[in-house]
Amino acid sequence: MKVYILFIAVFVSMMQTVEAAKVQIDPLNSTVNIGESFTVDIVGIAFPETQGGGFNLTYDADILNITNVSIDEANTWTFYNDLGTVDNVNGELKEVRVSDFPGVTGDFTVATIGFLAIGLGTSRLNLTESAGNPWASNGSIISPALINDSSVQVVPLPGAVWLLGSGLLALISVSMRKADK
Repeated sequence: MKVYILFIAVFVSMMQTVEAAKVQIDPLNSTVNIGESFTVDIVGIAFPETQGGGFNLTYDADILNITNVSIDEANTWTFYNDLGTVDNVNGELKEVRVSDFPGVTGDFTVATIGFLAIGLGTSRLNLTESAGNPWASNGSIISPALINDSSVQVVPLPGAVWLLGSGLLALISVSMRKADK
């Protein structure tokens, strides 16, 4: 009886570890100015030993465009990596895949994605797991929670920037008039 209780306790603790694993966007929510470049990290949190996995990301292509995707190949994902396919027309980053041998554990950066804010509004960033490369540990599939409540709000440049720019133009104009006299 004690053996069964011990077995159940070990099994439940292992399940809790796997259930605690998640993949999310960092920062979860941000505000940027139109025309601004910025990055977000896709991070794994509280993973057991992980040989790798993959993800897809969707966004509003009228508000954001992806400019680059990078993977930390020197320190984390050393075996095989695929930057995926960027589709800025439909707002999709498809099949980013990473792997390592031996596996990584704990918290880690999966990839860094560079964006350019091209339109005003709020774009939701939605993660889904790669169908072709699910997260795995020692040959078993891990089903991490994917945190999808992330968004980027793009706002116009602040009025102070326009005021500063018009003031500089006025000073240049006055300087040019004085130089002509």
